Amino acid sequence: MHLALQDLEIFEPGLLKSIAGVAMLSDPARDVGSWVPLYDGIEGGLLRASSSVGMALSYGAWWAARGGSGGAGAGDLPSSLTSNVVAMCHQGDPVCALDTWDSLVRIVSGLDFSQHTNYSEAEILEMGEALVVEAMRQ
Repeated sequence: MHLALQDLEIFEPGLLKSIAGVAMLSDPARDVGSWVPLYDGIEGGLLRASSSVGMALSYGAWWAARGGSGGAGAGDLPSSLTSNVVAMCHQGDPVCALDTWDSLVRIVSGLDFSQHTNYSEAEILEMGEALVVEAMRQ
């Protein structure tokens, strides 16, 4: 999704105007220091913002495979979508929260994918609700 949105910005920028919102669940192209607000779960029925420094410095598996820290990452999503994106990544999810090249190596050797496969229906529904609320503000 991340890369497809970047391609749209380059090749079909007019289509971006028709996108009301984007939910990024376990984005493998998540870049270090991205402007997209990152949530790591829900608490009390609301999205819980990730406050972990480790999460802030982690990145997606696609990004890691292309060079990881110091390499050319996927980059940010189109700026026209800034307020229309909700992203969730569980801490320890090997698809969106790698922190070193070693993490990518461990995927190949049998890394635990439980944090990638345990996103709950409540989390996904809350992401959708957050997108609707944001779209109504605009």
